[in-house]
Amino acid sequence: MAYFTKYICLYELDNDNTLLLNTLTSAIDIVDSSALAKIQEMINSDEISLHYPSELLDKLKSRGYLFESKEEEHKIIDTLRCINKKSLSKVINTTFAICPTMGCNLKCTYCFENNEQHRNYKLMSAEQLETIFTHIKDCCAQLEKGKKSLKRFRNPRIELLGGEPLLASNYYIVKKILAFAKGAGIPVSIVTNGTTIDDKYSELLKKYKKIISSIQITIDGDQPIHNKRRIHVDGSGTFDSICNSIDKLLNIGLHIDLRINVDAENIEHIPELKEIITQHGWAHNPLLVPYAAPVKCYNIRKKTKNILTDSEMLDKLILNKCYGGKDGFLNTLLSPVLGMVTNFFSASDNQVKPWKRTYCEGTTGTQYCFYPDGAITICLNCAGNYNYRIGTFDKTGVKIDKSRWNMWIKREPFQMGKCKECKFILLCGGGCPVEALESHNDINCPVCGDIENTLQVYIKHIKDHLLKKKPCE
Repeated sequence: MAYFTKYICLYELDNDNTLLLNTLTSAIDIVDSSALAKIQEMINSDEISLHYPSELLDKLKSRGYLFESKEEEHKIIDTLRCINKKSLSKVINTTFAICPTMGCNLKCTYCFENNEQHRNYKLMSAEQLETIFTHIKDCCAQLEKGKKSLKRFRNPRIELLGGEPLLASNYYIVKKILAFAKGAGIPVSIVTNGTTIDDKYSELLKKYKKIISSIQITIDGDQPIHNKRRIHVDGSGTFDSICNSIDKLLNIGLHIDLRINVDAENIEHIPELKEIITQHGWAHNPLLVPYAAPVKCYNIRKKTKNILTDSEMLDKLILNKCYGGKDGFLNTLLSPVLGMVTNFFSASDNQVKPWKRTYCEGTTGTQYCFYPDGAITICLNCAGNYNYRIGTFDKTGVKIDKSRWNMWIKREPFQMGKCKECKFILLCGGGCPVEALESHNDINCPVCGDIENTLQVYIKHIKDHLLKKKPCE
C-alpha cells in the first residue's frame, strides 16, 4: 500500500500533456494522458495498491509524489519546520530601514501612508542616529561572530526610506548616514520620489556612490498618466523633474531601480513606458533596471478602487508584451506571490527545500524600521500604527519588546487554521501579516493570496516552453 501526496497541482498543457507540480519537493513533471489517468486513480484512492506499472510507481516515489505512508510525508514537513525553528533561534537584525522623516512633498493618489504622517515633518535627531549606528555595529559584531554557525545569512544593509528621505531638510541626516555606512562598509539603498535631487544632493550622492547599491525611483506611465497619480501637494505633476533626476543620477554612475506601481488605472499605459525609456536613452543603460509592482491595499474590508490581483497584473503585462518574451522590457514583477511562483520554476530539478515558512522579510525578524518618533516596526507598512511597533529607541539605546517581536517571527502557517491542509502552504507562507492585522486584527489569521490563480496564469503563458523542455517523459 502507498499514500499519494496532497501537495500536487495539475495543469493541462494540451490534449495529451499535463503538468504536475509538487509543492513539497519542488518537482515539475509532464505526463501524458495514459499516465495521468493512473495518477488520478491514485489521488482518488484511499489505499493505493501496487498493481500499477513499477516504472511509474518508482518514478512517482523518486519525485516525492508517492510515499509509503502519511507519516513518511509528515517527516519531511517536520524536518522543514525544525530547520526553520533552528534558524529562528539565531536571528540577527541585518536590514536597517531608516526613515529620516515621515514628511513628504508629494501626495500620490494610492499612497498607503496617511496624510497625517506626510504632514509630520519631524526629523530624526543626532542622538537617535547615534543610537541606530551603535545598534548596527552591535548587530554586525554578532553576525561576524556567528557566521561559522550560520549556514544562511544576509549581509547587513541600510535602507533610506520615508516619507521622502531626500527632502532638503534631511540633507545633513542623510550625509551622516552615508558617512557612517562608508566607514562600516555597509551598502545603502535609497527609495526616493526623485523630485528633490538638486545640485547639493547630486554632489553628496556622487561622493558616496561606491556605498550606494541602488536608488529606487517611480514612474507610473507616460506624462499624462504619471501626472495624475504622482503629484505635488498642490496637484501639479512630477514627470519632468523625475526624468531629469534619473538623467542626473545615471550620469553620476548610480544604479537606478525604476519602479512602476501598477493598478487598473495605468496598466494599459505601461507599454508606453518602453518608448519613454528608449527616448531618454535608458533602454541600453545597464545601470537602469525597470520593474513593476502591484499597488496594494492592506485592509480587505476597505473598498479600494483600481486594485489588481497579482494574476491580473501578470496576465495583462504578458499579453501587452511588457514582461517576458523577447519584447518584454520589465526586468521583473515584484510581489511576494509573483516571487514565489517564479522562484518555484527556477529551482533546480527535484530540489527539496523549506519554501515559505513566512510570507516576507517582515516575519523573519531580520528587518527593523526606525522612525523619527522613536518607534521601531518590523515592516515599513506598519509605519504610524502604534499597535504594530515592536520596540522603541532613544539616546539610551534600542529597546525591543520580545513579546511583540515574537508575535511576528513565530507566525507559522502550519499552526494557522485552513493553512494546515492547503497544498499551497509551502508557496504561500500564510499570506501577508499586515493584511491579517488590518483586516482581522489577528496576525495569525490566514490571508489567502493570489497564488493559485497566479500559478495558472504563469503556466498558461509558459506552456509552450514547458512542452519543448519536456522535463519528464
